[in-house]
Amino acid sequence: MRAITVLVWLCLFAGPAQAAEPDYTKDPVLMVHGYFLGEVGSWTWLKTRLVEGGWPEDYLFSLQFANVFGCSPQHGYEIAAKVQEVLAATGREKVDILAHSMGGVDARYYIKFLCGYHFVNDFVSLAGAHQGTTVGCLDPINCGGAASCVGLGDDAWMQNDFLKELNICDMTPWDDIKYTSIWSEFDEIILPASNSILDGAVNIEVNSVVEHALILVSEEAAGYVMAALDGAGSNDNIPTANPPCVELCEVDPGPEPEPEAGPELGPDVISVPEPMPEPVPEVIEQTHDLAVAETTVDLPGPGPEKQGPDLVPIETVGDTTTSTETAQPKVYSHIPAKPRDGGCAAHPRGSSSTAFLLLFLMVCLCSVRSRRAPLR
Repeated sequence: MRAITVLVWLCLFAGPAQAAEPDYTKDPVLMVHGYFLGEVGSWTWLKTRLVEGGWPEDYLFSLQFANVFGCSPQHGYEIAAKVQEVLAATGREKVDILAHSMGGVDARYYIKFLCGYHFVNDFVSLAGAHQGTTVGCLDPINCGGAASCVGLGDDAWMQNDFLKELNICDMTPWDDIKYTSIWSEFDEIILPASNSILDGAVNIEVNSVVEHALILVSEEAAGYVMAALDGAGSNDNIPTANPPCVELCEVDPGPEPEPEAGPELGPDVISVPEPMPEPVPEVIEQTHDLAVAETTVDLPGPGPEKQGPDLVPIETVGDTTTSTETAQPKVYSHIPAKPRDGGCAAHPRGSSSTAFLLLFLMVCLCSVRSRRAPLR
């Protein structure tokens, strides 16, 4: 309780930051508080030091868990939502995470199981409960206590189902992420204190006498934090199972970009539509009833092979007349009936009555002349 009182006093009366020139090449930082404490009580002093160290003030974010006595996976989902908010606000692709106590466990849950490895560059924890604590067993009611409860001895976390799922295979999963764990031998909440150690990370035990809460206002610890956020962490352990030791997931690509608009047309410019395809010649079949075609139409010209300009080409096949139309109008009244075998329609240039009359007159003339001729 004394440590918490001192921490609150330091947060309230900390002097204004002497801000350095903001360095926007740095990653935005998301600060994750631990069990019981909230974001304000945890990060006010460290935010001031980071601004003094060149971090842009608008690149420093923190979140407040809905339930400070809760645990993952709910806390992991809250971290995931906040990370996306930070990326949207800064336009960056990745963040650094700075976590305290149980917040370090929640952040690691996000990295391993909720696609967080896609979005994190550096992970830094202060007094993290990475291998659990015997103090957690004093709160069997809330899930935060149950998730961190372990006994004494090496690898006691193996007896806690939640910590076993989190730590098995690799405590520092995904090679691109650099991990740092800063802890104190005088920590009265993480027991044993060495349970803050992460295999594969840069593990730093502070030299000054600070306990679980006061590590958040330690000048020594602040120096380690700034170095770690600048990439001084590590990730060099050998996984105990086949990597990758994360739940692989696909990153949502987001909505498809809108198609680029074409040039705008002025008020006097008329949009020209694309040309229509050429029409395909259409074959029209027409069958004429021969019994009805008693009257025919005499074609002008010397013969049936020459047709007028308004006539459609004709191809006679059997008893069916097929016309092939191209660009000419469909005027079917100009198509003559098929001529019969014999009769007038077979000889359109002369009449059988006229020929018979001429033949009759010639016979008669010959008969008269033969009668008038003298007998020899």
